[in-house]
Amino acid sequence: MNNITIISGLVIGSIAPVVISWIVEALRSAPKVPEKLHWSPEITIRYIDINGNSLRYIVTGEGPVLVLLHTLFSGRLCKVVSSLRRHIPSVSLIC
Repeated sequence: MNNITIISGLVIGSIAPVVISWIVEALRSAPKVPEKLHWSPEITIRYIDINGNSLRYIVTGEGPVLVLLHTLFSGRLCKVVSSLRRHIPSVSLIC
């Protein structure tokens, strides 16, 4: 094998997973928007529209606000919010 074959194999091997990920993401249906939080159904889910983008958030308790932002792995963050609710009067989660 020559260097060009090795380099092209590395490039294709590096790019292919990204391209496949984009294709899978483009083809999958949008996830269902929850009506209630599975980990705390008594908390109301609220929405705000900012420049045409809908943001989902929750507010719990009263007092100073702690804002937590996330993208992926929200399951872990839900556990954190559940724990924080016991110690901090107000928690907002923007999903």
